[in-house]
Amino acid sequence: ALGGELCGMTRFRHWVDNWPVVNYARFLIETKRIEKYILLLWAHTAHHGRPDLMVYYEQFLLEGTPDADDCVPSLLTTPIMLGWMFAYETVNGKTLRLLSALPKKWFKNEFSASGIGYSDGEVSIKNSPDGLLVEFSNSCPRDTELYWRVRDNLAIDDIESGKEFIKEIKGNVIILK
Repeated sequence: ALGGELCGMTRFRHWVDNWPVVNYARFLIETKRIEKYILLLWAHTAHHGRPDLMVYYEQFLLEGTPDADDCVPSLLTTPIMLGWMFAYETVNGKTLRLLSALPKKWFKNEFSASGIGYSDGEVSIKNSPDGLLVEFSNSCPRDTELYWRVRDNLAIDDIESGKEFIKEIKGNVIILK
Protein backbone atom coordinates (compact mmCIF):
# COMPACT_ATOMS: atom_id res chain seq x y z
CA ALA A 1 0.00 0.00 0.00
CA LEU A 2 2.97 2.34 0.55
CA GLY A 3 4.54 1.61 -2.87
CA GLY A 4 8.26 2.15 -2.55
CA GLU A 5 8.48 1.96 1.23
CA LEU A 6 9.09 -0.79 3.76
CA CYS A 7 9.33 0.32 7.42
CA GLY A 8 10.34 3.74 6.15
CA MET A 9 13.13 2.33 3.97
CA THR A 10 13.31 2.65 0.17
CA ARG A 11 11.92 -0.56 -1.36
CA PHE A 12 12.26 -1.67 -4.96
CA ARG A 13 10.80 -4.84 -6.47
CA HIS A 14 12.58 -7.47 -4.39
CA TRP A 15 15.23 -5.48 -2.52
CA VAL A 16 15.61 -2.60 -0.09
CA ASP A 17 18.08 0.17 -0.88
CA ASN A 18 19.71 2.68 1.44
CA TRP A 19 19.33 5.53 -1.05
CA PRO A 20 18.39 8.30 -0.14
CA VAL A 21 17.76 7.39 3.49
CA VAL A 22 19.59 10.28 5.19
CA ASN A 23 17.81 12.82 2.97
CA TYR A 24 14.49 11.15 3.76
CA ALA A 25 15.34 11.16 7.48
CA ARG A 26 16.08 14.90 7.26
CA PHE A 27 12.70 15.44 5.58
CA LEU A 28 10.92 13.48 8.33
CA ILE A 29 12.57 15.35 11.19
CA GLU A 30 12.23 18.70 9.42
CA THR A 31 8.47 18.17 8.99
CA LYS A 32 8.13 16.80 12.55
CA ARG A 33 7.02 13.30 11.49
CA ILE A 34 8.84 11.90 14.47
CA GLU A 35 7.20 8.49 14.84
CA LYS A 36 8.06 7.72 11.21
CA TYR A 37 11.60 9.03 11.79
CA ILE A 38 12.04 6.66 14.74
CA LEU A 39 10.67 3.77 12.65
CA LEU A 40 13.16 4.57 9.88
CA LEU A 41 16.06 4.66 12.36
CA TRP A 42 15.01 1.34 13.87
CA ALA A 43 14.44 -0.30 10.47
CA HIS A 44 17.75 0.87 9.04
CA THR A 45 19.69 -0.23 12.12
CA ALA A 46 17.92 -3.59 12.34
CA HIS A 47 17.77 -4.55 8.67
CA HIS A 48 20.45 -2.79 6.64
CA GLY A 49 23.42 -4.29 8.33
CA ARG A 50 25.16 -5.82 11.27
CA PRO A 51 25.65 -3.29 14.08
CA ASP A 52 27.80 -5.81 15.94
CA LEU A 53 30.25 -5.88 13.00
CA MET A 54 29.89 -2.19 12.02
CA VAL A 55 28.83 -3.32 8.52
CA TYR A 56 25.86 -1.73 6.76
CA TYR A 57 24.85 -2.81 3.28
CA GLU A 58 23.68 -0.49 0.56
CA GLN A 59 21.05 -3.02 -0.50
CA PHE A 60 19.54 -6.21 0.85
CA LEU A 61 17.00 -8.65 -0.54
CA LEU A 62 13.59 -8.92 1.10
CA GLU A 63 14.67 -12.33 2.39
CA GLY A 64 17.33 -10.47 4.42
CA THR A 65 20.52 -11.34 2.54
CA PRO A 66 22.89 -8.58 1.35
CA ASP A 67 22.58 -7.64 -2.33
CA ALA A 68 25.20 -4.86 -2.49
CA ASP A 69 28.42 -4.30 -0.58
CA ASP A 70 28.63 -2.38 2.65
CA CYS A 71 29.22 1.32 2.15
CA VAL A 72 30.09 4.41 4.19
CA PRO A 73 26.73 6.22 3.69
CA SER A 74 24.88 3.21 5.08
CA LEU A 75 27.33 2.95 7.97
CA LEU A 76 26.90 6.63 8.88
CA THR A 77 23.09 6.68 8.77
CA THR A 78 22.54 5.33 12.29
CA PRO A 79 24.98 7.69 14.09
CA ILE A 80 23.74 10.70 12.12
CA MET A 81 20.11 9.94 12.91
CA LEU A 82 20.91 9.24 16.58
CA GLY A 83 22.72 12.58 16.84
CA TRP A 84 19.79 14.39 15.24
CA MET A 85 17.44 12.86 17.84
CA PHE A 86 19.27 14.94 20.45
CA ALA A 87 20.30 18.05 18.48
CA TYR A 88 19.08 18.93 14.99
CA GLU A 89 19.88 22.08 13.03
CA THR A 90 17.06 22.99 10.66
CA VAL A 91 17.79 23.19 6.94
CA ASN A 92 17.42 26.98 6.92
CA GLY A 93 20.03 27.14 9.70
CA LYS A 94 17.90 29.41 11.87
CA THR A 95 16.91 26.95 14.58
CA LEU A 96 18.59 24.33 16.74
CA ARG A 97 16.08 21.73 17.94
CA LEU A 98 16.96 19.78 21.06
CA LEU A 99 15.35 16.39 21.83
CA SER A 100 12.84 16.86 18.99
CA ALA A 101 13.08 13.25 17.79
CA LEU A 102 13.70 11.43 21.05
CA PRO A 103 11.26 8.57 21.71
CA LYS A 104 8.74 9.65 24.35
CA LYS A 105 9.51 6.73 26.66
CA TRP A 106 13.17 7.80 26.90
CA PHE A 107 12.12 10.84 28.92
CA LYS A 108 11.10 8.52 31.78
CA ASN A 109 14.67 7.25 32.16
CA GLU A 110 18.13 8.66 32.57
CA PHE A 111 19.96 9.43 29.34
CA SER A 112 22.81 11.57 28.16
CA ALA A 113 24.58 12.61 24.98
CA SER A 114 27.82 14.56 25.07
CA GLY A 115 29.57 16.70 22.50
CA ILE A 116 26.93 16.71 19.77
CA GLY A 117 28.23 19.08 17.14
CA TYR A 118 26.31 21.82 15.37
CA SER A 119 27.47 24.87 13.37
CA ASP A 120 28.35 27.01 16.40
CA GLY A 121 29.87 24.42 18.72
CA GLU A 122 28.73 21.44 20.73
CA VAL A 123 25.86 20.68 23.07
CA SER A 124 25.66 18.06 25.82
CA ILE A 125 22.37 16.91 27.33
CA LYS A 126 21.73 14.83 30.43
CA ASN A 127 18.40 13.73 31.85
CA SER A 128 18.47 12.44 35.44
CA PRO A 129 16.16 12.35 38.47
CA ASP A 130 17.58 15.78 39.34
CA GLY A 131 16.29 17.25 36.06
CA LEU A 132 17.45 18.03 32.56
CA LEU A 133 20.87 19.63 32.10
CA VAL A 134 21.78 21.26 28.77
CA GLU A 135 25.29 22.64 28.34
CA PHE A 136 26.64 24.50 25.30
CA SER A 137 30.35 24.79 24.47
CA ASN A 138 29.69 28.34 23.17
CA SER A 139 26.76 30.70 23.32
CA CYS A 140 24.20 29.67 20.71
CA PRO A 141 23.37 32.58 18.39
CA ARG A 142 20.37 30.89 16.76
CA ASP A 143 16.88 30.17 18.03
CA THR A 144 17.00 27.09 20.25
CA GLU A 145 13.94 24.93 20.87
CA LEU A 146 13.81 22.24 23.54
CA TYR A 147 11.10 19.65 22.85
CA TRP A 148 9.51 17.96 25.88
CA ARG A 149 7.67 15.24 23.93
CA VAL A 150 6.11 13.45 26.92
CA ARG A 151 3.53 16.21 27.34
CA ASP A 152 1.47 18.18 24.86
CA ASN A 153 1.48 21.38 26.89
CA LEU A 154 3.82 22.94 29.41
CA ALA A 155 3.50 26.07 31.50
CA ILE A 156 6.25 28.13 33.10
CA ASP A 157 5.06 26.80 36.49
CA ASP A 158 6.03 23.27 35.33
CA ILE A 159 9.67 24.37 35.27
CA GLU A 160 11.37 24.02 38.67
CA SER A 161 14.66 25.74 37.87
CA GLY A 162 16.27 27.50 34.93
CA LYS A 163 13.33 29.77 34.18
CA GLU A 164 15.82 32.57 33.49
CA PHE A 165 16.89 30.70 30.33
CA ILE A 166 13.36 30.48 28.91
CA LYS A 167 12.13 32.97 26.36
CA GLU A 168 8.68 31.39 25.92
CA ILE A 169 6.81 28.09 25.86
CA LYS A 170 4.67 26.95 22.92
CA GLY A 171 2.82 23.71 23.67
CA ASN A 172 5.59 21.30 24.63
CA VAL A 173 8.38 23.36 23.04
CA ILE A 174 10.53 25.50 25.31
CA ILE A 175 12.17 28.36 23.42
CA LEU A 176 15.50 29.14 25.08
CA LYS A 177 17.09 32.59 25.36
